[in-house]
Order: sequence, then structure tokens, then C-alpha cells
Amino acid sequence: MDDNALTYMNVAQTEDGSVIGEGFTSSDLPTVGSVITAGKSLIVLINFNADLVANYQSVFKIWTKGGSKYVLLQGSATTSPIAKLATETSEGGWDTSGIWILVPSRLARLLCNEGESQLLITKSNPPVQPELRAENPTSDLYEGQSIQAGECAYAPINIAAAPTIRNVPSHDLSDVLILNTNDLTFEVHEVHIRATIVSRQLGPRSTNGTTKYTYLGCYSDVAPRQLQKLYDLNTLNENDICQEKCQGLGYRFAGTQYHRQVSNL
Repeated sequence: MDDNALTYMNVAQTEDGSVIGEGFTSSDLPTVGSVITAGKSLIVLINFNADLVANYQSVFKIWTKGGSKYVLLQGSATTSPIAKLATETSEGGWDTSGIWILVPSRLARLLCNEGESQLLITKSNPPVQPELRAENPTSDLYEGQSIQAGECAYAPINIAAAPTIRNVPSHDLSDVLILNTNDLTFEVHEVHIRATIVSRQLGPRSTNGTTKYTYLGCYSDVAPRQLQKLYDLNTLNENDICQEKCQGLGYRFAGTQYHRQVSNL
């Protein structure tokens, strides 16, 4: 460094300590005339506190009887991170209302940093249920993840219905995602995620759209038969055709046997 290109100023003393150029202070600087004995060292802590958004730089030089040395101090002050949370809609847009409703098979979370400094996820617990779970819970919006200024992190949540039979009642899924960041205005977010799994419905329907016949199970029906009436519908028979036949005849129960046979009670 060329000393001729620099203008040195003495360290100023204030109530906050020694001012070492704009933005840098220290309360540990030794006074002029202090002595450091042979083999000893002195630790000096220098703080960076800026009032304005800008880049700061200062050269701190010390002269001693044993020579002189300098330290280049650099700091950057930016605005705080700003977290913006959104949910993908079924139309392909993004909803920032904070109320999440799961679309038929997938929900996408988007967390953006609209500030000018690094955004840190300080709390995150993605859902890990068998049928409602984050696609990549350890790499998408995970606790400890940082998001740079102007960037976004994307995290899909999938609904994966377990294999099920037809004409069983629907069941609801729900979970609460707790999310927080180092954006002091973001606060703790509790995001409620909901979904309903509906099995395939066959046979005659009620006026509200639900099936009139509900699956009860698979049973052995040997002589004397529990379902006493038997109809042969040939090879065209299917479960829904069987139910339509029994419904038309006024029976409360319907059962398909050997594919082409319909029994009822």
C-alpha cells in the first residue's frame, strides 16, 4: 500500500470508544505510550456499526518503536432481509394470502428474499406423513437454509394417496407447517395444509353425489349362501353393473361373485 496516497487521521475518542474511520469503533485500543512486554500480545476488538446503507473501508495503521503495521477494515451495510411467502394456485399463479389449500396432487411453496441481505430460515418443519409429505424435506426450505437477496427457494409438497379400494369413505389429511426466518417482521408462520383423498366411486349415486353402496369387504359365501338371490349377468358384469342391478331390484346389499354372478339380500 502506498502511504503517499493516504491521508491519516488520529483515532478519535467518543463515548462509544475509539473511532477508527467511519463505521468502525473499538473500546480496546491501547493508549499512546502503552508497552507490550516481550513475548506478549494484545487482542483488540473492532466493531462495525453503520448508520447508512453503503460500503465502508478504512486503513488502521499503528506506529511503534519496532516498526509500523496496518490493517485494512472493510464493511458493508445493507437493508434487512424481507421474506415473502407464496403458494402455487391451481391456475399456475402464486397466492400470498397465507392460507394454503392443497391442489389435487401437489402444493408448491415459494419463499423469496425481497431485501438486500441474506435471508436465513431459522425454523422449518415440512410435513412427512405417508400421504402428505414434502418432496425433498432435507433440501427444500429446510432449517438453516440461506436465500440470497433477490432469490427464491421452491419446495413442493405432494399428496400421494395410498392404494385403496372403490366406494370407501373419503378421508381428510392435514398438517401445520411452522416457518420462521431472520426477517424480524416475518414472525412465526403457522401454515395449515389440508387435503381430501376420495376413492373411485362406482354404482348408483345419491342426490348429494355419494354412492348408495359402500364397500364392506371381501367374504367367503358358501352354502347355505348369506346372499341368497343369485343373478347371472354373463361376462359383461362389473361391480357397478352389479350394484345397478341390485339397486333396481330394491336390495340393500350387492356382491359380485365369480365375475359374472351377482348375489343380493
